[in-house]
Amino acid sequence: MPPDSLPFELSAPSSLLRRLLSASYRRLQLLADTVICVAGLVLAYFLRFDFNLSEAEYARLVAQLPFVVLVQLMAMHLSGARARIWRYVSLQDMPAYFRAAFCATSLVLAVRFAPIAALDALRVPLSIIVIDAGLAFGGLVAARVSRRALDSRQSTHTRPTRGAVLVGAGRAGALAVRELRENVESGGVVPLAFVDDDPLKQGNSIADVRVRGRLDDLARVVEECGADEVILTIAEIRPAVRRRVAQICAKFDIPVREVPGFFELLQGRVSFSRLRAVSPEDLLNREPVRLEDARLRRVIQGRRILITGAGGSIGAELARQAVAIGPSAIGLLERAEPSLFAIESEILRLGPAAQVVPLLGDVSNEERMRWLLSEFKPDVVVHAAAHKHVPMMELHPGEAICNNVGGTLTMGRISAELGVGRFVLVSTDKAVNPTSVMGASKRLAEIAVEHLSGKTKTVFSTVRFGNVLDSAGSVIPIFRRQIRDGGPVTVTDPEMKRYFMSIPEAAQLVLQAGAIADGGEVFVLDMGEPVKIIDLARKMIELAGFEPEIDIPIKITGRRCGEKLFEEFGQDTENLDKTRHPKIFVGQLVPFPEDQFVNCVAELNRLSKLSDGEAIRQYLQEMLPEAQLDVELRALEHAD
Repeated sequence: MPPDSLPFELSAPSSLLRRLLSASYRRLQLLADTVICVAGLVLAYFLRFDFNLSEAEYARLVAQLPFVVLVQLMAMHLSGARARIWRYVSLQDMPAYFRAAFCATSLVLAVRFAPIAALDALRVPLSIIVIDAGLAFGGLVAARVSRRALDSRQSTHTRPTRGAVLVGAGRAGALAVRELRENVESGGVVPLAFVDDDPLKQGNSIADVRVRGRLDDLARVVEECGADEVILTIAEIRPAVRRRVAQICAKFDIPVREVPGFFELLQGRVSFSRLRAVSPEDLLNREPVRLEDARLRRVIQGRRILITGAGGSIGAELARQAVAIGPSAIGLLERAEPSLFAIESEILRLGPAAQVVPLLGDVSNEERMRWLLSEFKPDVVVHAAAHKHVPMMELHPGEAICNNVGGTLTMGRISAELGVGRFVLVSTDKAVNPTSVMGASKRLAEIAVEHLSGKTKTVFSTVRFGNVLDSAGSVIPIFRRQIRDGGPVTVTDPEMKRYFMSIPEAAQLVLQAGAIADGGEVFVLDMGEPVKIIDLARKMIELAGFEPEIDIPIKITGRRCGEKLFEEFGQDTENLDKTRHPKIFVGQLVPFPEDQFVNCVAELNRLSKLSDGEAIRQYLQEMLPEAQLDVELRALEHAD
């Protein structure tokens, strides 16, 4: 193994050991080269004399061997061939080996024909010089190619593979095949076939990857090969080709990716490690937040964690991150059976040491929740179950009250009664000065947590964040589907702005808040600058390979009932301040009179049972002076 591929990491204090190991590898390589050169001359003699050496010929071989081998090794060194790293040897390195062979052969020939009697013992027969040159330097190159092939094979077997069809069988395509096979950073992509419109390339192969058709045949080739993705390997691709490929891939629901420009690769500005699909995090106008804390592990590791709404986008990510920290058991509470089955199967595939317990039930069903929590006995409850779709809750306000307010109160009360150590509510920035029933219901859920805090040993806290990229019902999957269908992409208002965070960020914040809370706090993530929804739509269209308003139109539909133009972090009265984590703010919810809150919940429950949406809005507006609700019942008017 060469010095560039040591099997373990060495820290800075171990630089002496690194140099020693590197020197050892260089000596091993020199020994291997010496053995190859010795074998080349010996085999050349045996081949020349039909494997029947006389004593005189054997004596000449022994006398000439040190001289010839030394000349060949010196030629390798002077030509720079020995400085080539074995695992990266390529056609570009061949001139150095040809120079070494030419120099060594020329010097041996010069000695062969030199009119100096003292050199008689070193005069190698002409036929043996030719045979030895081929054997020795062929062997030296073969050893390096074998080392590279072995490394490529090992790296391929140590990572999962996905099949790809490459569009473009030119120089960039040939380079792509090589890099995809050898570069671990490519993510285990295996090239299956090429498509190219050049008629001279049809049926031919590049590095055993066959050109199986033209661009018009891409759909057929993808289907026949069972490809997992398509990669554009054209140095200067036309926008029309990019759009065409994207449309074909959309039909198969597989990603299309693009290698960097060929000349950028040659100039070293980018590498094939950049070959990847666009992720939701690419749409953030900031660096993703990474939160790590030893206290987080102390709260979760070895404990029993219960996550409600575990089948949703946030709940599922909470389960993934929590199980990685090492709880003794993780309870996945979800009322939708298919979603519960999906997240349980996914967590079990991760091979966790924790016990994984699927719990089917509705958080608003008090008797069911009391039995489930009594059986599971959680140490930490993360309450992510909620109705969150703003227009949908405008149509069904009673359901928002029942699930978001009633479910939170039910889970909080039972957790306090059973002595759960920590209870974390997942809330939203729409709860700040709410303009929708959904936002108002989440505001009351926050008040419910504040109402329960401090009365028992359970530590209650709230986590509030903005829109979550790529979560169910968010604009990302909606825009993605609209782009796949050819548009239009619908935006409610050109001035609408939102704060965005990724699903992993949201889950990290929830777990972090549960770890650092003392009781009664509301935690908010610093999400950078707000993003215009219309700018987000344009960026997604461009990343899909299309031009906004030309290939994919953008349609302004008008604001829906309950939607804000701008979202807010918190109210002035909450006195948000930074924690020891620079990206997390913490504040205290304004106390709500207890008697008033109890009466409020009772009245909302009564109105919810009557399905009186207008009365619910009117009452929410009275109880929450900061709210700006449309109190007129407008449900079902969209059906006309």
